[in-house]
Parts: sequence; structure tokens; C-alpha cells
Amino acid sequence: MHQEHVRLNDKIIEIDSPVDMGNCIRRQGEDAAQGSLLLRAGTLIGAREIGAIASVGRARIPVFRKVRIALFCTGSELRQPGEDLAPGQIYNSNRFIMIAALRQPWIDLIDLGAINDDPVQLRNALTDIASDVDMIVTTGGVSVGEEDHMVSQLQEAGGRIEVMKIAMKPGKPLSVGTLNRAVFVGLPGNPVAAFTTWKLIGHRIAEKLAGKALADRPVMHVEVLEGFSRRPGRQEFRPVKIAGVSLDGRPQVEMLDQSFSAKISLICRSDGFAIIPANMDQVNAGDRLEFVRL
Repeated sequence: MHQEHVRLNDKIIEIDSPVDMGNCIRRQGEDAAQGSLLLRAGTLIGAREIGAIASVGRARIPVFRKVRIALFCTGSELRQPGEDLAPGQIYNSNRFIMIAALRQPWIDLIDLGAINDDPVQLRNALTDIASDVDMIVTTGGVSVGEEDHMVSQLQEAGGRIEVMKIAMKPGKPLSVGTLNRAVFVGLPGNPVAAFTTWKLIGHRIAEKLAGKALADRPVMHVEVLEGFSRRPGRQEFRPVKIAGVSLDGRPQVEMLDQSFSAKISLICRSDGFAIIPANMDQVNAGDRLEFVRL
């Protein structure tokens, strides 16, 4: 019988290659030395991390509990997929965008559905849930229309608004505040604006509340294929599609529709956002922009 470099001949083993001193030996502490850092605080525990914890004999470790987030969408015009639409009504895509975005192993989601643009209903929803969650996320009702009641009703409920309107496109009406111990994040009602502001801002707030270590996002640059003019004043996150590669190996992007905050199908066709600085009024072919992959 032959096994690796050892041959068994009756009751005698024959080694058919030289034996080097220390070869094929697992030394104590070679994987993780005593006193070394195995996992940083805020690390999300997955299969690899569980294996590392078990390998050093730890039966228990302290962890953060899941962050509790309540979600509801505002709008008397909203209907659920599968229902019939009357004139002036739309399907509630925001609810399902956000449920999918919030379906994370470190989030305990409470879905409150849709609430009409009624001040009393909105205020009651806020006060009923605020003491039970770490974060309240809403979509719609944070702009300046007659039926935009979220900011005023948060304040009526005893909450505070810390941020109201930001210089970004899409997502200008984003509002951030607090109610009791809960952080309030009021996302815009347009689907792309809600998705973008959640991905870039809301998600990071939720990670912080959950105790997660915030990883640096790698910066990637892309090259613009065709130039265009724009109104300066807000940092813009424009949906783009990668359409080629430059001679130096940089991705080249095609800018999609300039008016896009309500067009959810547009970001389904995009590969990410090109970031246009707030002071830039002219983007030329060949310009390099930062890129956030979806």
C-alpha cells in the first residue's frame, strides 16, 4: 500500500523521498498568535468568522443585537401590486424597494405598509412605534407640497429635525432627525431618489446604529463618452451604463436620462452612479468622474 511518500511493505514502512526537518508540521499558534486581534469590533459574523471563533475555542462572544427599523410609505395615492388603479393612483414600488434593501442579517425590520397623507394617522404611526425601534424610515411626505406632512408631524410628536434638504440630486428633500430614542430618516417619495438616498446615506446610518464597522468604499473613476450641460448647485448621482473601455483600461460610461428621480426602470438598466461635482456646469467627453457601483 502506497500513501503519499510512504509505502507499507508488510510491517515495515519505506519512505521514498527525503524528509526535511519541520516539514508537514502544524505549529501551535501559527494561525493566530496568543494575544493577537482575531476580529475587529463591528465585524459582521458570517461563516468565515464563525470558523475563526470556533478555531480558538471560544464558545461565546459578545455581539450587538440586530438594529430594529420600522418602515412605512406615505401617500393616499398608493396601491399595492395586484390591485386596480383608479385615476391619480400609482403602485407602491417604494415599499418593496425598501423591504428588499432592508432585508439584511443585521436588521430586524418592522413593515408598517402604507399610510395615507393624513396628519393624525402619520403622527400616530410615529408615536406608536418610536419607543420600540432604533430607526424609523419613511418614504414621501418630506417635500413642500400641501400633502407633505412628515416633518411637521414628527415635530408635533415631540421629535427634532436635524437635517432638512441636502444639495444632492436626486434626493434634495431628505430629512433626518430623532423621535424619542429613534433616528428618523425621511426619504423622498420618488423611487430613484428614495433608493439613492437610502443607499448613500440611510444605509450608513443604519450600519452605525447596528454597531457595524463602516468600511471605506473603494473609489473608482470612469470616463464620460459624451459631453452635456447641467445646472450647477447640487452634487449629482447620475445613472450610467458602462459602454466600453478606454485605451488606458478605464470604463467608459453612457449617461442615462437627465430627468430620472421617478424612473425606477432607469436604474435597472444602469451599472451605477457617476458623481458629478456640485460646481460643474459642463461635462465634456473624456472627463473622469467618480463612480458608485450599484
